[in-house]
Amino acid sequence: MSAAQAAGSRLSGSWPPDCTSPGPDGPALWLGGAGMHRRMTERIVRYGDGFNPLGRPAPARMRRLSDAMRAAGRDPGQLELVGGTRAVFPDRRSVADLG
Repeated sequence: MSAAQAAGSRLSGSWPPDCTSPGPDGPALWLGGAGMHRRMTERIVRYGDGFNPLGRPAPARMRRLSDAMRAAGRDPGQLELVGGTRAVFPDRRSVADLG
């Protein structure tokens, strides 16, 4: 974008771009936490592009999240999910058992 285009964008009210709302014009919003309580589910349904749980959510809670997304008109398959491992190293020189 040229300096003139940037100046014109600022004058038209479209500069800087809106980064405060989720959706195609805002940033991707990932949510996560140690629990899938009611408010977390509501936030994910309303704002979330991705979910990074700390730990392993119970299958029933994940079903509730999917059901809530469908009820809000969202496709649960569009929510990106991240999983992790909780490795425990027996000592400073040994590898962790990830099985």
